[in-house]
Amino acid sequence: MRTELASLEPQRVFALFDELLNIPHASGHESQVAAWLVRVAQEHHLNARQDEVGNVIVEAPATAGREHSPLVILQGHMDMVAVKAPDSTHDFSRDPIDITCSDGFIRAKGTTLGADNGIGVCMALALLTDSTLSHGPLRGIFTVEEETTMKGALHLTKEDLQADYLVNLDSEETNELYVSCAGSCDVELRFKSERIVPQDCQGLKLKLYHLPGGHSGGDIHKGIPNAILVMGRLLRRLAEDFDFFIESAQGGTARNAIPADCTFTLGVPMAQYQEFCSSLEQEQTELAEELKLPGLRLEHQEAALDSTLSYAESMELLALLGALPNGVMAMSKVDPLVVETSSNLGIICSDEQSISLMLMPRSLHEQGLAEMQEKLQALCELTDNCEITVSNQHPCWPAKAQGQLAALVKEQFRAVTGREMHVTAMHAGLECAQYAQKNPELEQISFGPTLLNPHSIHERVEIEGVGTIFETVRRTLSVL
Repeated sequence: MRTELASLEPQRVFALFDELLNIPHASGHESQVAAWLVRVAQEHHLNARQDEVGNVIVEAPATAGREHSPLVILQGHMDMVAVKAPDSTHDFSRDPIDITCSDGFIRAKGTTLGADNGIGVCMALALLTDSTLSHGPLRGIFTVEEETTMKGALHLTKEDLQADYLVNLDSEETNELYVSCAGSCDVELRFKSERIVPQDCQGLKLKLYHLPGGHSGGDIHKGIPNAILVMGRLLRRLAEDFDFFIESAQGGTARNAIPADCTFTLGVPMAQYQEFCSSLEQEQTELAEELKLPGLRLEHQEAALDSTLSYAESMELLALLGALPNGVMAMSKVDPLVVETSSNLGIICSDEQSISLMLMPRSLHEQGLAEMQEKLQALCELTDNCEITVSNQHPCWPAKAQGQLAALVKEQFRAVTGREMHVTAMHAGLECAQYAQKNPELEQISFGPTLLNPHSIHERVEIEGVGTIFETVRRTLSVL
């Protein structure tokens, strides 16, 4: 066991998390962690199975005398967002996550930690295998691809979700109890072009990096700069004094993460090349001051140049980037501290025919999500060579009147901490929305320990919060 985790409480949770850190489990590559979950469950004489898409379902029978208690599902997702620092050599397909503990938090070294949702999975597994806990019948559901397609949640059957209560352990604020969440969709804007071969131009690779990054749901209200849009703004500034042609663009890692880096390859006329390069140092200084990011880096180097967008199309693409709705669009009318509607440009990528922009709009209301799609559609209609595709539409989880489960969790949290939980809505998506569609009678809540900067290399989980949430769930199961 890693020395950093050996002394932490609850020991069983952190011992399991230590094992999980050794197992690759990026989205779409959960087979090894699924096998681990099945093995651990079977070692404790629990029935465990995998369904056709790789979800793991574990059944823990009630302890003696609790057979008639309500059936409770403990639920989390197996996959993690795989993001690493630009200079990191980490291979998410094989390398263990390297961690450190400081200031009451666990964090990774140069990569995402995977506490989203690894710590929730380990809490659920610890509870399912706890022979000292008095509880009614329990079911653990561990899903695949929550961070990308929601495939696991979509594939679960109504029978899988036949229960009285569901506790989702995929939230990120210790004091918050979530009873509602935003819906979302994936939007691709494909900017098509007829390539040209510019004359008398030098290829230039321009790289912007060391921006903070973050989660497009939980962090969208923090004003974290989006590296792709910052690059677009930089290039529009340069376009006031220089001509250039865009060859390619690459930035961001996931549609639900705020991009922390971006690279554009340009063709710059030879007559302007030296002056163009000289201006970049001043641009870096101004951007760092403007964005309050002293660590921001803007690097450039010569590059081979093939075909590019025309000058007019290059400027049109930059105009499109400047016009995209991004960030918070509206705050909740019920709770003004909660984001209601937002949009995040998560990825830019290119091939020989086009440059694609991948966005993720979110809203607590279906109408808000529809309005965001309409805005993006209208924007494409102003650009002759831009096509829009909408996919992976995920529903909202609408709030209901507070039920017995929420009341008991609040009561046990108060007993553990002496504090009150705040019942609210989450702007990020939760699998609870899919479950509400399949079993409207299922009473659900979501909560978890404080997790900062998920989906970025600055992800960290609060150690004390893990103990608080674990003990709260444990007490709840003992009296439910």
